[in-house]
Amino acid sequence: MNYIIAAGLVQVLLCIAFLFINKKKDTSNYLLIILLTCIGWHLATKFYIFTTVSNPAVAFRMHTFIQLAYGPLLYMYARKKNDLNFLPARLWYLFVPLIVVMTLYTCTTIAIYQYPAYSTTILKLYNTIVFLPIVLSHLIFSYLLPRAATNPNEYSLITALKIVLGLIGLTEIALLVGGNLSQAINPYIRSVLYLLLSAVPVLIIRYKYVGSAGLSAEFPAVAEEVPKVETIDIIAERRLLLEADRHAHIFSKLEEVLRSKRLYNDEDLTLEKLSAASGINRHHISETLNVFAQKSFYQYINEYRIKEVLHRLDAPNQKSVSLLAIAYDCGFKTKASFNQYFKKIVGLTPSGYLKNKKAAEAA
Repeated sequence: MNYIIAAGLVQVLLCIAFLFINKKKDTSNYLLIILLTCIGWHLATKFYIFTTVSNPAVAFRMHTFIQLAYGPLLYMYARKKNDLNFLPARLWYLFVPLIVVMTLYTCTTIAIYQYPAYSTTILKLYNTIVFLPIVLSHLIFSYLLPRAATNPNEYSLITALKIVLGLIGLTEIALLVGGNLSQAINPYIRSVLYLLLSAVPVLIIRYKYVGSAGLSAEFPAVAEEVPKVETIDIIAERRLLLEADRHAHIFSKLEEVLRSKRLYNDEDLTLEKLSAASGINRHHISETLNVFAQKSFYQYINEYRIKEVLHRLDAPNQKSVSLLAIAYDCGFKTKASFNQYFKKIVGLTPSGYLKNKKAAEAA
């Protein structure tokens, strides 16, 4: 059995090397690398246990917690192959059982070394607790695993991995049943389990790097339906365009509301008030102004106020009204803020602007 485990470890390492070489071409390879690392850890741990632990009851009956990572990782890989926008991190909660059982595994290992006389009892309790989560994980994820139907190679790979994952779950059940019937059968069932684990890197290499042309011939209908996969750059560009369209729509609506209702004349106008008047979420308004218009809320509103001031200065019926009175009427609260924004937007102080205006009218 140790020879099977050693051969499996070599296959895992070779497959990881292949995936690392090609990871830039396919980012989903990272999920397979993590999966293979877990399998390698599983095999290496068992190799160490079988060669160092003298008690066969402990060596051949302790379930390894890392198995709980196989199903979630394969599921994430299959989802990623079906949806380029899928983010595996969103399904972090799938690894909660792994963390719980890992903690229990660590505690059990420590307890066995500390209390060797009770190792059989401790081990039995551990196996009773973790058996069901491990088996259910294999069987449930084997059933749920989606197939990447748009690619014949990935379709075949994921289908094969579905079968292997299901068989691993059934092998775990056989370990429980066979172990209860006879301890002599346990090593043979475990050999089957390690052969199944060793088959994973072989399948990955087979379907990802060997015989691609042959697979296309075996699945002609699927191969013909393969759509043109957009590059990440094109997808990112489309997202930016969609965002720009959304911001443009929001900005257009803001302009319409401000002009029709002359909200900028309200000296107490706030983002919340503008949101209520326009029916647009305040966060969307702020984002649109910052990203699309590249202005802060108050800069945007005060620009409207300054335009209104300039418009009124040209009106015949405003000749007798002071500039400061017009500014207050247009929404400015203080002389200082009016002077500041007037200079910033017009390029002249209010008095300088009036002086130039009078000179131009006199000429």
